[in-house]
Formats: sequence, C-alpha cells, structure tokens
Amino acid sequence: MRPLITAFRTLTIIPLPGKDAQHFSNALPLFWIVGVAISLIPISCAKLSDVGIDAGIAAIVAVFLVTVVTGGLHVDGLADSCDGFGGGRGNKERILEIFKDSRLGTFGVIAVVFDLLFKVLAWQLLFKSSLGVLAISVSLVLSRTIQSILLVWLPNARGTSSLLHAFSSTGNFMKSSIFIPFIVVAFAGAQLFRSHLLIISISTVVSLFGVLLFSLYCLKKIGGMTGDTIGASNEIAEIVFLFTAILLMNIPIISGATP
Repeated sequence: MRPLITAFRTLTIIPLPGKDAQHFSNALPLFWIVGVAISLIPISCAKLSDVGIDAGIAAIVAVFLVTVVTGGLHVDGLADSCDGFGGGRGNKERILEIFKDSRLGTFGVIAVVFDLLFKVLAWQLLFKSSLGVLAISVSLVLSRTIQSILLVWLPNARGTSSLLHAFSSTGNFMKSSIFIPFIVVAFAGAQLFRSHLLIISISTVVSLFGVLLFSLYCLKKIGGMTGDTIGASNEIAEIVFLFTAILLMNIPIISGATP
C-alpha cells in the first residue's frame, strides 16, 4: 500500500493518509494506476455534454481539473524544459541552471499556452467522437507508464544530487519488471478498446517514438533526464498520442477498418 501512496503523492496533490514507501523506486510500477485514477476526471466531464453542456466547455473544465489535481507538475516540467533548452544554447550547466530557476521564460510560456490549448481542442473533438474518452484515458495512463520506464532506464543528468535519484536508483530486477505494468496496460487496452484497436495501437507507437526522440535529445544535450524533462516527456506522450489518434480518425481506410 505504501508504494501506491507514494505514487499518488508524487504525481498528484491528493493528500492520501499513510506513510511513503521505504524505497521510492517501489512506487514506479504503480504510476499507471495514478493515470487510471486521473482519467476518471475526463470521463466524468464528458458526461456534461450528455446534459446539454457544450463539449468545449466540458473539455476546458476537464483539462483544468486534471492540471489542478496533478499540481501542474508536468506542465511546469514542459515549461522549464523549453526554457532550458531554448535559452541554454547547448551548454549543459546553463541548461540545468535554468531548469532550477522558478521564473517562467518566453519559451516556457509559449509551450504551456500551446500545450493546454491543444489539449482543450483535442479533448473537445474526442468528446464528440466515437473514440470518446477512451483515447484520452489511454493517453493519461500511457504517459504515466512512460515516466516510470524513463526513470528506471535513463541516467539522471544531475547524478545523485537530486530527488530524482531516489526514484531512478533501482536494481536489475526493477529495470526488467518495470515493463510488466506496461504489458498489462497494453493487454487490457487491447481487450477494452477492440473497436478502436488499430487507432489506439498506432497512436501508442507514435507516442513512444516521440518520447524516444526527446529522450535521445536530452541524452545528447545534458547526458540524461531530470524531473523537468520527465514531466515534459509526460506532456509529449499525451499530445503526440492525441494528435495521432485525431489524425487517424479522419483517415477512412483506418477509421473504417474498425467495426
């Protein structure tokens, strides 16, 4: 139970009672459960359109609530990452210094505005589509699962001098077992979303590829990941997944391939 409490305390502002896991890394395989819990928000907000409320308003409410519940953690990570890579001019020390700066720069503002704006527009479209909240829910679960994989397998750009080290310092067993929840989620998704399996599958692969490219960029520029780049990876995973799903919905040969 403690690892689950740690997972929720790490990824949300929900004040769960109890003690944290003795080893923070034990919470990583449970990150996907937090994604499932968060997905209840858009699922509930989608019901608003059933009682006559515009889908756009429902999407704004849903994105706002998800952002609040997660404490803006990942959006903040995206902003800091864009500020760092945009203003660091390729210098690792300068980039990491900007990451630690609490002030929001131009690159960060632009990233946050477009990130939230795209989510609202994407969720609005999906609320009206046959995919509905299924694609949104998968994007939320997938992005949290990806975080755990990145934390285990990629090096910490700051070494052992940050909180990230408490999560990323794991043994070989954890590095192997971290893929178990990903496989479980993928299998469950295949069973639940059979009617949209092709769209969900392609969107997942493209999302993973997008995160892979960003991770390689981080490795090249700063030698690993930080808390900010992990947060940015979460946003990238969600956005790429949603964009791909919406694009595929409008391709008859693919959208018509499902019953």
